[in-house]
Amino acid sequence: MKTIARLTGLLALVALTAFAQDGGTPSCDTVTTGTAIYVGGSTALQPFVKAVGPALAAQATPYTLFYSGPGSCVGVNNVLDPVANPLAAGAQFTYYTTTADGGVAANPCTLPASQGKLDLAISDVFVETCSSAARPASIGDFVGPAQSMVFAVPNGSTQTAITAEEAYIVFGFGGVNQLAPPWTNPSDTTRAIRSASSGTQLILSGAIGVPAAKWKGTNSGSAGGVFNALTASTSPEATIGIIGLDYLDQNDTDGTPRRSKVKMLAFAAKGQTYAYYPDSTHNAYDKRNLRDGHYEGLGYAHLIAPVDSSGVPTQSKVKFVVDLLTGQPVTPAPAFDVAKVIVQNAHLVPQCAMAVQRTAEGGDLKPFKPAESCACYFESLVGTPPASCVTCTAGSNTCASGTTCRNGFCEAN
Repeated sequence: MKTIARLTGLLALVALTAFAQDGGTPSCDTVTTGTAIYVGGSTALQPFVKAVGPALAAQATPYTLFYSGPGSCVGVNNVLDPVANPLAAGAQFTYYTTTADGGVAANPCTLPASQGKLDLAISDVFVETCSSAARPASIGDFVGPAQSMVFAVPNGSTQTAITAEEAYIVFGFGGVNQLAPPWTNPSDTTRAIRSASSGTQLILSGAIGVPAAKWKGTNSGSAGGVFNALTASTSPEATIGIIGLDYLDQNDTDGTPRRSKVKMLAFAAKGQTYAYYPDSTHNAYDKRNLRDGHYEGLGYAHLIAPVDSSGVPTQSKVKFVVDLLTGQPVTPAPAFDVAKVIVQNAHLVPQCAMAVQRTAEGGDLKPFKPAESCACYFESLVGTPPASCVTCTAGSNTCASGTTCRNGFCEAN
């Protein structure tokens, strides 16, 4: 991990300065609606920012999220040490707005010189994963919605699953010695990967045992880059990549579901007899195997920011967003259903729908019981709830002991 820390420190300035200012692009401080919050980090979590950004901007008390995606650890390291890992004046950010037809528009703007650092880092991984050191008491790591990282292949591939041992050979050694067919082509172009600072790669590193900086393959730059490499491959049987499932759960630019254009692989972690999708089936969106611990590629949307001695974000605007996205009560109350936006727009899993958790990258999965479950409501937003989910009417007192009527279902307290 020391190699990752050194690498991400160097990448911070390079990645953020790579977005050269375009003379036709406005400065972000000239387009702000309400309070501006500069967010940077994970490209895999871009759909998350895209989903919540317009809703926050449309509130009576509006916030504008300005987003840049140079990688999870680049964002984390800027928050940890903005002097060593500075933002560059003129770096390109994006803010999202609702269009007249109800869609979402991505609008570019450039970082004003007065904004020297991120207000909030958004990461797929824990702070310690990026820094290789204990998290300072002055930095908070707030665990938000859960997500899953997956292995995927082109539609033309006949493969349906991969084991941790096979992935170790494929990505750790480039598939040498024909030990993990059909992924035995020595060419790096057949393996679409990410960088050592990418949360996607860091999370799957823990699942297969290959350090993130040692992966064999071609850095595709982003989740979209991996997707494009898979769909454009002329050697589908030999090609494989890694990608966030929240990205695949979105529609592509032509309105077609991205899941229809690539094939997600089931994954058998070390010690597992069977391979599992994050969902109950390849075509489901229920994340049941992720939520109950059968699927190993579990990560989170981490919200990382400076905090005071009580662990509270030092900026009130950041505290509002962190509380909102981690299920805490906020004032004023949002004018939108936060859980619904997280599930249906960002395609992530609120903590209230989870039954397992992990507290370190690649750490053991442990049972988790949320204070107020929303498991049945989650199921209703992504498909048909199981028979065990009992419907109810608020105030009817029809729920069994130990459950409460919330969002039309008898949910566990």
